[in-house]
Amino acid sequence: MYYKVTIDETSRNTPKDESTRFNQEVTTHKTLDEVRKYLAERYGGKIPERRARNTVYVDGKDGKGQPVGFLHSYWNADLSHAPVDKWYQTDWVCVTEVNETPVLVN
Repeated sequence: MYYKVTIDETSRNTPKDESTRFNQEVTTHKTLDEVRKYLAERYGGKIPERRARNTVYVDGKDGKGQPVGFLHSYWNADLSHAPVDKWYQTDWVCVTEVNETPVLVN
């Protein structure tokens, strides 16, 4: 068993514009403590606050939404993207517990 962190990075010019995914980052970690440390390092020393409106949901087998992650939004900038000065970035962060079973395919 291990934990997979999937971060879908999206961007837009203003918070009111339609967003577009420009990158997906997937990492694996042995423990939840490693996941917490990774997220804290990525987002400046602490895991972003989870507020009800920033929760990511997926439909479960019962048809009800199950919380699976959170959103983290911020203004971002990178000189390599000139002439774009900055963009509004929203990261969709989901953590999954993975239990693998080997399967022989004939």
